[in-house]
Amino acid sequence: MGRWAGRIDSNTLARFCRLWSQSLSGGVDLNRTLATLEQRFGQSGLGSALGAVRRSLQGGATLVEALEDSGAFDSFFVSLMRVAEARGGYAETLRELADHYEQRHRLIRTARGALIQPAIVLALAFLVTILVASLALPAFASLLTDLGDPNGLPWVSRALIALSDFMTVFGWWLIPAGVIGLVLLGRLWYATPPGKASLDALAARLPVFGGLARLIDKVRFARSLSVLLDGGLPPDQALELTAGTLNLTGSQRIVEDLRQAVLDGEEMSPVLRIRAEDWWGPELADVVENGEETGQLPEALARQAKVDEHDLEQRVKNLSTLVKPLITIALGLLVLFIVLAVVVPYISVLQNLAGGS
Repeated sequence: MGRWAGRIDSNTLARFCRLWSQSLSGGVDLNRTLATLEQRFGQSGLGSALGAVRRSLQGGATLVEALEDSGAFDSFFVSLMRVAEARGGYAETLRELADHYEQRHRLIRTARGALIQPAIVLALAFLVTILVASLALPAFASLLTDLGDPNGLPWVSRALIALSDFMTVFGWWLIPAGVIGLVLLGRLWYATPPGKASLDALAARLPVFGGLARLIDKVRFARSLSVLLDGGLPPDQALELTAGTLNLTGSQRIVEDLRQAVLDGEEMSPVLRIRAEDWWGPELADVVENGEETGQLPEALARQAKVDEHDLEQRVKNLSTLVKPLITIALGLLVLFIVLAVVVPYISVLQNLAGGS
C-alpha cells in the first residue's frame, strides 16, 4: 500500500467519483479535471494522491497505472477502472463507483450506529459499577464487620466483604486497567490470522450482534459482487475482490469457496446453499440461482442488497430498545446483591435480639 492508503474514507471517495464523472461527462479534459479535483480535496490524503497521479501521467503512465502506483485506491476501484479503460470510457464506471461508495458509507454509518449507543450505555453502567465499588462497598463492608464475626455472616455478605477488601488492597483502578488490558491483548491477538478467525467465529455467534455482523457482510457481498459483475469483471476475479470487502473470516471463506466453484466450472447457487444457508440465510441462494438462470445476476444481487440494507436499518433501530432493558437488569442485580448483603445480616441480628428478649 502507498503513502496515502487508509486515509481516504468511503464518503470522500464517493464525492470524488461523482465529481470526476460529472467533469468527464461535461467534456473537461483529464488533466484539468484531476488538477481541479486535487485542489478540491487538497486538505485530505486524496489531494496528495491525485498530485502523484498527475505526475505519473506526465511521466507517460496510463491512468490505471497511475492510480495503482499511487497506492491510495483499493483494488476494487483500480479493477473497475481497468475495465473502463479497456472499454474506452470512464464516466459511467465512475458513476457506478460513486453509488457503490455512497452505499458503503451508509452501511458503515449504520453499523457504527448499532454500536455507539450500546457502547455509551455500557460505559455508563461500568462507571456506576466502579463508583459503587469504590465508594459504597467499603462503608457497607464496615457495617457488616461491626455486626460480628464475618464467618458467621451469609455468603452474600462475606462475598461483599471480600470484594471490598480486594478493592482496598489493590485499588479501584485495577478493574478498568484489567478491562483495558484485555481489550489491548484482544486487539493484538486479532491482528494474527488464528486470532482473527477465532474472534470472528465468536462474534458471528453472539446474540443480536452476531446476526448484525453477518448481515453487514451479506449486504457487502451482494452490493460489491453486483457492481463488479456489472462493471464487466469475470466472476472469479469479482469474487476475489468481493472477499476483500468482507469483515468476518467465515464470510471470506464462503466467498473463496464460491470462487473455487466458479473456477471449476460450477454455478454459485449450489455452493451457497451448502455453505451459506446457516450463515446468510436461504434467500441469498434463491436470488443467485434466479440471477444465474435469467442472466441478470448483477441486478438480482443489487435488489437483494437493498432489501438487506432496509432490514439492517430496522435491526439497528430495534437494538437500543433491546440493550437498555438488559443494562437496567444488570444494574438492578448489582443493587440487589448489595441490598441482600447488608439487609440479611441485620434481619438476622434483629431476630436474635427479639428471640433473646
